Amino acid sequence: MKLFAKFYVLLALLVATTTTAHALVRIDLTNPNAEPLPTALTAFSGSNIEEQRMGVKIRDVVQANLKNSGLFNVVDEKAYLQSPDSLRLNGIEFQDWRLIKVEAVMVGRVELISGGLGTQKARVEFRLYDPYSEKQIAAKSYTADVKFWRHIAHRVSDDIYTTMTGEGGYFTTRIVHIGEERTGKKLDKKLCVMDQDGGNYQCLTDGSHLVLTPRFNPAAQKIVYMSYAKGVPRLYLLDLPTGSQEIVGDFEGLNSSPRFSPDGKKLVMTLTKGHAGNPEIYEMDLASRKLKRLTFNRGIDTSPS
Repeated sequence: MKLFAKFYVLLALLVATTTTAHALVRIDLTNPNAEPLPTALTAFSGSNIEEQRMGVKIRDVVQANLKNSGLFNVVDEKAYLQSPDSLRLNGIEFQDWRLIKVEAVMVGRVELISGGLGTQKARVEFRLYDPYSEKQIAAKSYTADVKFWRHIAHRVSDDIYTTMTGEGGYFTTRIVHIGEERTGKKLDKKLCVMDQDGGNYQCLTDGSHLVLTPRFNPAAQKIVYMSYAKGVPRLYLLDLPTGSQEIVGDFEGLNSSPRFSPDGKKLVMTLTKGHAGNPEIYEMDLASRKLKRLTFNRGIDTSPS
């Protein structure tokens, strides 16, 4: 694989089951003349207008992700020498892509299929080619409800990023935060989530109660946060796929600063229960809900991580 000046190939491993090449590379961040990797992202093809429109939307998200990483220069499609019709009929013509000096070419397809009960699914497949070795270096397919098309685009972005850099992608990352919305003179604070690029923005609470310190579970689609829903600070555990939530911290006094352990099986939190208002740090096993006190200080102990 021909890589640009700031990359040095250390190792390439081809995994036959997914036909994905993982290249471990070193990036010289001190080189002021380093250029982003020239990459071509052809439009995802489809057999009808609806599929083609979906393909364009997915390609646009992938393009934005890679460009925003700073490591990729997505070449303008006006520079492409091979037409979409030629790609579809003849397959990739490697010499056409070498002439415009791209290091990788993505080719993809979208198919909309029935999901049953009146729902529709999108099947998205892509292949990544190295024009210089004239080999396919990655190939994946994803099938999901049409409403999750942005997530599929982020997955494709992760695959391309990992194949070309050897590092795990981050484009499927979601961000949980406290969003503010002004209603007249009132400023509501809501628990909200969004994709790393700001897409799929959704608020999970209505702003009628103060919510603070949300944290994602690193191993599951769960969020822990503090809420004054009943007028007192309590800790809630919210399951994103189902929308169900439960109270995990309802002890006398302050319940605050929740944080998951790296494996997602435990919580650390700040409680004042039984300490005459003095905050101490506790650990909770989420399976058994057993508490273990971790600090024994006269001063305030808070914000564990």
